[in-house]
Amino acid sequence: MMNLHDLTYQEILEALGKMDTTHEIAIEREAFIPEADLIFCRFKGERFNLRYDLNYGPKVEAVGKINRSDLETIEQLIIQHHHSSNNNKIK
Repeated sequence: MMNLHDLTYQEILEALGKMDTTHEIAIEREAFIPEADLIFCRFKGERFNLRYDLNYGPKVEAVGKINRSDLETIEQLIIQHHHSSNNNKIK
């Protein structure tokens, strides 16, 4: 089974960008620091960050009131949108 660590930063960014408004995920901005690439986002109005650590890989991090269940949902949505995107390329 695929998990978030199987995806590159670019694949994660593309999957987030392809999500429609029904998933209520919005990318606010990107930032780059020496040890990680960051994507600042909102899910149902609550902030979260996707941190792609250059040594340890990706991690969805809570900012504010977002709960663990929502973070797990976000991870699954990213994987699903990446998977569906790849299936469309194969056809």
